[in-house]
Amino acid sequence: MAAGFTYYRGQPQIRGVATLRGVSAPLYVVDGVPYEGSIEAINPNDVASITMLKDASAASIYGARAANGVIVIITKNGKPGPMRATYTNSFRVTPLPDRGYLNRMSSAELVNFQRDIFKNWSNDPNDIDERRFMNDIYRLMYEHKAGRLTDAQLEEKLDVYRKLDRYQQVKDEFLRSASLRQQHNLSLSGGTEKHRYNLSVNYLRNNPYEKEQSNDRFGYNLKNQFSLNKWLRLDVGVLGSHTRADYDNGFTGYSNLNGGRASYYMIRNPDGTPAQWYGQKSQIEIDRLIARGSLDETMNPLNEVAQQHYISKSNYLNINIGGNIRIMQGLTLDVRYQSERTEGLTSQLYRANSNYAKTMVNDATTTRNGKDTLWIPAGGQFSENRSAENSYTLRAQLNFNRMIGNDHEINCSQARSAAVHW
Repeated sequence: MAAGFTYYRGQPQIRGVATLRGVSAPLYVVDGVPYEGSIEAINPNDVASITMLKDASAASIYGARAANGVIVIITKNGKPGPMRATYTNSFRVTPLPDRGYLNRMSSAELVNFQRDIFKNWSNDPNDIDERRFMNDIYRLMYEHKAGRLTDAQLEEKLDVYRKLDRYQQVKDEFLRSASLRQQHNLSLSGGTEKHRYNLSVNYLRNNPYEKEQSNDRFGYNLKNQFSLNKWLRLDVGVLGSHTRADYDNGFTGYSNLNGGRASYYMIRNPDGTPAQWYGQKSQIEIDRLIARGSLDETMNPLNEVAQQHYISKSNYLNINIGGNIRIMQGLTLDVRYQSERTEGLTSQLYRANSNYAKTMVNDATTTRNGKDTLWIPAGGQFSENRSAENSYTLRAQLNFNRMIGNDHEINCSQARSAAVHW
């Protein structure tokens, strides 16, 4: 908790948004050095203190990068004594949000709303392209407008949709009743007056609402402090984090629980068979494509889940070395060097039977002289993105702190830093 600090949609803000490019992220400083990695790589159990700077004092120390504020994090050091082992764990269970708080339309209200919209604006039924999929309610309204349904027949068919609601089916087929987040931490610390150490390992497992999805993270932090003599202290540390997510994502239930398609589109038919959903093409167009030898674009959510697969990995490594040199009484020099590397990989697989891949192949197929040309070969689609970032920081700070008598104190510092990032 800090005055002026806000955290909105995963983005912290201390001093608002910068004028140019709308940058709002504050500068993180971990153990005296600007930090370029993901803040999630730092184990909260390793944090000894957090200080937020947002005034001129921050700019005087960290320069222009302090324009959006600074969050200074100090991690724990070992203490002299025998080795101490500490284990902690936490579990967080978050039930599915109560749909009543969202105050969404019921299926009956939605059908009536669509009917009222149609009465105020609609096209000529003869101008409708039968190859394109049309919402079921509007399709019935156009049939009524064309004279193929009486008023009683229209209301009878609309009543069927008024009574449908896929909410429970989505919960049963795709979602957990609650998300579970569990975290385990183990730390070992101790040492002597000459050498202090603190080693911590952390494991985080997250099971969100989607049954198919899960992700985990493993992290570690090793800090060593060597007091070589009265005038020189050496700090050596290694910080790392590894994350992984690997699951099928052909259809996401949570986005279709209280949103997405109209609530009367079901996951299963009344007889229990998988219900069919449509994209841009109508059943007439799908049947025409099948008859001419093109791929079948019939899609239902239950079978579509396994037709796409997502993988995400990230690795972060931070190596830092620092030294504190006592030049004379009250005058010290801090020199710190930090090397950071972040590697990331994301991949998305669309299998050959996925609706995404089949639609892409069909849409890119042309016919000339009775012969089809597949501009996109039949089969799956795969995309992969890899990234790597390196950062090197060297920082030196001269500090002077001396008491004059019992009433006066002189405290000042001068810092210089150089950083390379790509």
